[in-house]
Order: sequence, then C-alpha cells, then structure tokens
Amino acid sequence: MLGDYRDVKTCLIEALDECGFPPAFRRVIEMPLSQCGKALSGVADPRWPQLVLASCIASGGDVQIGARVAAAVEVFLAGADVLDDIQDGDPSSLIDTVGMPQALNAAAALLVLAHGILDRLDAHGVPPHRVPSFTRTLSESALRAAAGQHLDLIAEGNCGIGTVDAFEIARAKAGALGGMASRLGALVGTDDPHLLELYEALGTHVGTIAQINNDLRDSQFADLKTDVVRKKRTLPLVYATDRPNETPPPTGGDDAPRPIDAETRAFIDVVITTEYYRARTIIDALSDQGQNVAPLVELLG
Repeated sequence: MLGDYRDVKTCLIEALDECGFPPAFRRVIEMPLSQCGKALSGVADPRWPQLVLASCIASGGDVQIGARVAAAVEVFLAGADVLDDIQDGDPSSLIDTVGMPQALNAAAALLVLAHGILDRLDAHGVPPHRVPSFTRTLSESALRAAAGQHLDLIAEGNCGIGTVDAFEIARAKAGALGGMASRLGALVGTDDPHLLELYEALGTHVGTIAQINNDLRDSQFADLKTDVVRKKRTLPLVYATDRPNETPPPTGGDDAPRPIDAETRAFIDVVITTEYYRARTIIDALSDQGQNVAPLVELLG
C-alpha cells in the first residue's frame, strides 16, 4: 500500500497548492505535516491515513478518493496536534520556530483546510449529494473530541478521577478521532448506516488503543512531555498513582505520580488487549456483512 500513501501526500500537496498561501505561511503550515509520523515526513505508513485507507478498501471504495479523504484527516489531526501541544505546554518545534501566535494561526488554517478538502470531493468523483456526509462526519467527530479534550484538561490534578474515568477520557478524545477516520474511509465505499456504525466503532477502539499507548509513552518521558508535571489523569498515571503501594513516591509528596512499573504496564496491557479483541469482534461482524476485511486485519495486527 506504499503507493496509496504516496497518493495521500500528493493530494495533500495539491490541496496546499490550491490555497495559494504566501510562501512564508506555506512553510509554517507544512511544519506540523512534516513531523515524525506525518504524511510529509517521508514515513511510508503514517498512522491515520492507514486507518482511512484500510476502511476505504474494506468497504469497496475508490482508493484515489480514499487518499484525498485521508489527506483531509491528516491535515485536521495535524492542526489538532498543534493545539494539543499548546494546551499541554509540551515542547513544540513549531512554537519554538515561529512563536505562539503563528502556531495558533497555522492550527486554525489546518482545521479549516481539512473541511475544504472534503468539501471539494465532488470534483473527484463523489456524487454531490454525498459530500455533506463527509463534512458532517468530520464536524461531529471533532466536536466530540473537543469535549473529550475538555474533560482531559479539567481532570488535571483531580484525585477523584479513577481508572474508569481516565479510560473514558481516552476514548472520548482519540476514540472519537479514530472513529472519524474509519467512518470517513468507509464512506467512500458505502452509505449503509449499519456498516458505517460498525466502521466507526472499530475506529473508536483503534483510536483508544493509540491514545493509551501514547499516554504510557508520555508518562515515561518527563523531559519531553508534561504529563507528570501537570499531574494529568491519564490511565497509566492514574493506575500508578492510586493503587495501593507500600513504596512511597520518589519526590513531590504523597500525591506525586509513582514510576510506571511492571504492574502498571501489565494493567495497561490488559486494557489494550481487551480493546484489541473488541476491535477484532467488529472486524468479524464486518466480514459477515461481506466487507473485504483483509486490510483491517493487517492494520490491527
């Protein structure tokens, strides 16, 4: 599928060309899209385009249209990532290079550009009456993810947030975005409401797994991420901090997060494995509905 990812990059560049941005602003816009794991970074299989394209192929959609939809998702999530770094106070090469005002401006432009790419799908083979389904999916999912981000931000330092709450926050944030990516990809090939709900549910599990893995990684790199300093109530930190433990926290008092130890890792493995098997159950249901699930199975691993 390497060629498909190249198509995503081509669609993304075409969309930027159509905007006619001043060269200096174009360079700023491209920075978030060129970070490690993004479509312009040279990576063969950026995460979110994978999910869009796998769902597109599984539903029998046109891969060329799927690549354009994947470009829109990649653009949207690049803008969301910029905002996330700003809200969390995480290190950002974009902010370091151009400053906060320019970074915010770039994030806003990326979010709007994503809608613009989907809005022009009728010029690339999507029947005009179906285009609103794509833009509505993006808008509704973005609002759900924003609500999840709100819950994440107000949970910081709140000891009343337990593991169930932390899991639901992860699902509300990245689960909504994963569901969006999978549903948008499937929309290329089908408008069957039942199938679309299955694809969205699958993407929700995939996005939740990605978020929990990301939170686990961020909890271990306090020099690169602010989760520990901000006392974020991510699932790994909640479990490591709140479970009974005879070993006192190393620094910062009784409410300081404990290190991510083997027991915490084992707990996270159980949660991720459970999500994995829920995703596999949905893939089986899609297979029963006649969908070509091979790319979804490959994606899930």
